[in-house]
Amino acid sequence: MEKIKKQIKSEIKQLPMMIVKLIGGIMAVIGFAGAVVIITRRPQPSFTDIFLYALAGLSGIVMFYISSKVLEKQVDKADDSNPARKDKTRTSMISWTVLLILAAVFILITWMVTR
Repeated sequence: MEKIKKQIKSEIKQLPMMIVKLIGGIMAVIGFAGAVVIITRRPQPSFTDIFLYALAGLSGIVMFYISSKVLEKQVDKADDSNPARKDKTRTSMISWTVLLILAAVFILITWMVTR
């Protein structure tokens, strides 16, 4: 029972960074999809419009990356049994793969809708 309480407390402490990571992923998807929409819908898109959406996408990726690193440090500090470096790399790769797949799917859908 004590182990479950400890795990719940640890996950609650990680929740803010998980939310920031989620928001970063959503910002990346919306930012890059918005840039694609502007490029494909307008005959003469202005640089500032494209730049703002691309900036939102890039800042989303930065938020995702920073929160991933902070979460990794929190997990290292909270976890008594440190996972192997191989497991950490696999977990990180899964997060990045999911982010990139979601971004690619939304950009593809946006591109298909705008054709």
